[in-house]
Amino acid sequence: MVVGGRGFFGGAVAEWLRAEGMRPLVSSRRAGADLVLDPENPDSVRATLLSGDVVVDAAGPFQARTATLAREAVTTGFDLIDLSDSLDHFLRMDALRGPIESAGIRVLTSCSSVSAVTAALIISSGIQDPIRVAVFLAPTTKRTASPGTAASLRHSLGRPIRVLRHGRLTGAMGWGESRRFVMPPPVGRLRCHLMESVDAMALPRIWPGLREVGFWVDSRVSGLNGFLSLAARRPALRRLVTRAGSAGPWI
Repeated sequence: MVVGGRGFFGGAVAEWLRAEGMRPLVSSRRAGADLVLDPENPDSVRATLLSGDVVVDAAGPFQARTATLAREAVTTGFDLIDLSDSLDHFLRMDALRGPIESAGIRVLTSCSSVSAVTAALIISSGIQDPIRVAVFLAPTTKRTASPGTAASLRHSLGRPIRVLRHGRLTGAMGWGESRRFVMPPPVGRLRCHLMESVDAMALPRIWPGLREVGFWVDSRVSGLNGFLSLAARRPALRRLVTRAGSAGPWI
């Protein structure tokens, strides 16, 4: 079962599973999918999922999600993989680790593409005990612009966030700090801005020696970085960004 299977990432997962010879069911909160499932409604989950099912949860934005689906996985007995990029969601899922282990099910959380690629690159580097990781994200906006990714960006904009510094979670302001990255052509020099990331908690579970993890983003839209940097410091502009809603992905 792919929850949120009509979205960008859920659709990619369903397509890959079909290419592997499987026949995944696609669920969504909207009509037109194989099943209509609301992962935040326990009654909807119980009416749809059974013990032994394998569920891929791609119904973002995870910043607005609860641990309802994981709690129902413990009760019902299905396995769960989520593609969350939210630090708060990671902490909610981590709090259920005891019941998950007691239930004998598998729950893999925060398997977002960014975190998966970051971890794979650290492994392939051959560095056994990394101390600092700086993640630089330059989204291909024509493919990944969606309400979910826009909501993820808005969640950090101008708000208190947590980053790993000196081996502990430290407070900062989303999009309030920047640093320059020098990348090979054709990317070149870019100034990126700080956002919150689940990597601040997830990566040190794998590499306990990590002292610093930063997640830096360039919007790749002309003039938008400067506008967002200003909005991070001006509440009126930040409210304007929030009200933009569905217009955000179009921009």
